[in-house]
Amino acid sequence: MSRRLFLQGTAFGSAAVAGGTLGPWPFSAPPASAALASAALATSGMPAGLGYPGLPEACMFGAELQYFRMSPSHIPARLELCREAHFGVIQAYVPWNVHEFTRGMFDFEGRTIPILPDDHFDEYQEEEPQAEIQAGGLIGRFGLTANTNLVLFMQQVKDMGFKMILRPGPFISDEWRSGGLPDWLLLDGDPSMFVKGPDGSTLGPGFPFSPPLSTATGGSTLFYFSSPSYASQEYLSAARTWLTTFTKFLIDGEWLSTQGGPVVGMQVDDESCFFYRFGPFEVDYNPDMLARWNSYSGGQPAPRAWPPQSAGIESLRPAFLWQRFKAEQIGVYLAALSTDLRDAGFNLPINHELELDLSGPGEFFIDAQNVILDGEYYNGSDPSNIPLNEICAQAIRAASRQQQPTFGVEMNTGDPLLYNVLVGEGIYGGLQFTYTEGLTDGTLGEMEPLGRAFQAAGPMLSGSTRRADVALVWDNTLTWAPFGANRWGFANDVRAVIERHVPALATLLIRGGFAFDFVDVNVAQSEDLTQYPTILLGAADIMPAAFQSQLVEYVANGGRLVCMPTPPRLDSELNPCTVLSAALFPEPVINHDDTDATLVQIAGTTVPTWLGVDLYQLSGESTVVATLNGSPCGYERPYGRGSAVLLGTWLAADSVPERAGMELETAPIPPEADPVLILTQMATKYLGEATAARIPQQLPGGTPQIAIVYYYANERRGGETIASGCLAYFDGENVVGLAGPNTDINQPPIQIYPYHPILPGHITVVQGLAGVTPHVVVSSDDPTKIQARILDGPDGQGATIVVANRWPDRQKLALSSTVGGQPVRLPLRDGFVLPGGVGLFLPVRWPLPQGRTLVQATAQLLEVLSTPAELALTLLAPSSAEVVLALEAVPNRVTVNGSPSVFWSVIPQADGTFTMVVAVPSGQPDLVLSFP
Repeated sequence: MSRRLFLQGTAFGSAAVAGGTLGPWPFSAPPASAALASAALATSGMPAGLGYPGLPEACMFGAELQYFRMSPSHIPARLELCREAHFGVIQAYVPWNVHEFTRGMFDFEGRTIPILPDDHFDEYQEEEPQAEIQAGGLIGRFGLTANTNLVLFMQQVKDMGFKMILRPGPFISDEWRSGGLPDWLLLDGDPSMFVKGPDGSTLGPGFPFSPPLSTATGGSTLFYFSSPSYASQEYLSAARTWLTTFTKFLIDGEWLSTQGGPVVGMQVDDESCFFYRFGPFEVDYNPDMLARWNSYSGGQPAPRAWPPQSAGIESLRPAFLWQRFKAEQIGVYLAALSTDLRDAGFNLPINHELELDLSGPGEFFIDAQNVILDGEYYNGSDPSNIPLNEICAQAIRAASRQQQPTFGVEMNTGDPLLYNVLVGEGIYGGLQFTYTEGLTDGTLGEMEPLGRAFQAAGPMLSGSTRRADVALVWDNTLTWAPFGANRWGFANDVRAVIERHVPALATLLIRGGFAFDFVDVNVAQSEDLTQYPTILLGAADIMPAAFQSQLVEYVANGGRLVCMPTPPRLDSELNPCTVLSAALFPEPVINHDDTDATLVQIAGTTVPTWLGVDLYQLSGESTVVATLNGSPCGYERPYGRGSAVLLGTWLAADSVPERAGMELETAPIPPEADPVLILTQMATKYLGEATAARIPQQLPGGTPQIAIVYYYANERRGGETIASGCLAYFDGENVVGLAGPNTDINQPPIQIYPYHPILPGHITVVQGLAGVTPHVVVSSDDPTKIQARILDGPDGQGATIVVANRWPDRQKLALSSTVGGQPVRLPLRDGFVLPGGVGLFLPVRWPLPQGRTLVQATAQLLEVLSTPAELALTLLAPSSAEVVLALEAVPNRVTVNGSPSVFWSVIPQADGTFTMVVAVPSGQPDLVLSFP
């Protein structure tokens, strides 16, 4: 179950997404926190305590279990299920308003039973009320009886062998009353504590809440929370007392792993983003925050709305600076809370959960300087979600220049393939989010093999290093631009580049078989770029001057840069800056063809390209790589030891899942059904009749297989959008967008999505432009539908090929790569079958006890037992599989599932060892080798 159910269960299911007149809000919003005026944002280095010392040597695998919602007597049964699934980590929020229900009275031992008013309908989010109660949840929806016995819970967790990550806030998001902030703080505190909107209205205690339109600009929130300002000294002082007291409780009880306890990490705050006030001008005009702004900006007035479009690009500078300031204030806030924990004696890693929708005002590259960043992964593993999980994973990794370990701090339950996808993207496992279940009922059979696989792999996965084939330039600060930024004079819609076009390029790379890293323009260093043979740039008008220079240096030192459609012409302060184009792309544009879907010839392949084409007049130093009707529209030019390619059009554009979309609902479309009728019904339900009326009778793409409503919560960040959505369908190859409400008040009410599919020709072209062969080459019925990544083991020992078939149809495939400089092919001959919706961790040269080696296998290792007399392997094989072993002696008996096997052979090696090849059947075969 996912957060999709929550959105379906609230009024966001129709009215808010469909747009319309804003009246009183039936929602609530999340609370804020304060940052010390004296706190300084870190500008270099990484947080102390990287890694997760004390954790088992395996990928993060476990779940959230919220003891405070549960009867203590029910907790052991849920933990036992988690143990059966081979979970290693239990995570839990620790609500401030439960454990300090009365000011100054802290209870972690169950001495009190506080009753909190229930102001949320959060059962829709994860578990139905009856399911919560059956799993041990406390009864009472309008008066929640809270369990304060954290000591007993932690002892139960410890006794069952789990590690723990605790999340004491002070804000713990929208799963609990007031986000965990105590009523005594919110109701009795100084009214000046709270954030203010641009009109001066205070977002303090009150429900229901009906703000003026000016404070709604940029988006409503799912719930209304009283929102302390990040600049409030009163709030920060109270939060410091809470965090200090909680840390002292942990240390005094010897609960930290450094003391022999189960606690291995602490999350500080939760999804810090001004309490889901994403719009640039929603908050914070609190006088204390404005005093900081005054110092930061040199006395500029704080912007409260977008300037007139007629004022031009330069008029946007204050709005961009204001958003950078707010992003930095979140960094300052997280730094202050982390300092509170350190000062209180907490000596383990401190992490922070990022908002699911990559939404501002926070910026990853700023937050990563102060805490370890971990993401939410609630989008599923099915192909209609490509590239959402990949974008979130790579944006987080790029924020720390791929130097911080990161895991999924919250993710869907019961989706083992999602783990496979994430590990392939360099995410070291994850924790499923539940309230009172831990392991979702009915999913043990799916999750238990995954837990065993993580344990068997150990540091071969958790200590691995992901290989990237290419890099893709990433700049999330482009979201500081308004929607329709070209109305202010930009050559391109800056916001569309990062929301839709770069995600489309990411999808194209995935379909082309490439593993990509992001390089974040705000933090990447020159030495970071040199590890990639090719960097692709989907360019907007804006790019920091320093990064433009780094790209020039990268090419001069032998790199290959592929840019489309036009190089940047402004720096991040919106000043003219053409460093990149002057050095690498000097050929003049002599004409522009505005025609969409123009057929262009690129390196011998004719494909439609998107959103117009630039034509160039080339000098003798440039080589034509693309033409439109015989005229150059793309060229390659040498520079130093490298080369730069400019393609004057978009090879991929207008991703429908976008940068951070979310599937609100999906529905299969049977072959015999009327697809237009099903799509119309879904549009009417979620997006309104006006959207439904714009569905064409002749659908633009292939045969519809799945109807989808996407929800774009992140678009609230744009300042004119309240919430946006799109009706789409998946045709087995592409997500085809149709229509959705356009809540930008300056645009038509309904937006028709362009049809810009990824076709086989586009994949061929990007493979040629990249100029490199992927580290894992897939040979299959359809290689574009197999996702394969290679992770090198620690200390250069072996590797793991992570392979996923996210499509429904089975594929027969073979995989080729190199490990330790030597070629590898899985299997040795022919191929193996990977069913649809299945992923595997395939071992290559994994060291085993007794000096043995698992040379390779087309099955996943679940368990190994090695003694001088016997080697026993338990495997997961979706189809018949091959296992190759390196042994010091020939076994005298080989059994599979207890029966003697004749399907094996031994090859003597020159060094006196033996290579053994064994065939095993599908299922979970037990392979046992006995030695004399």
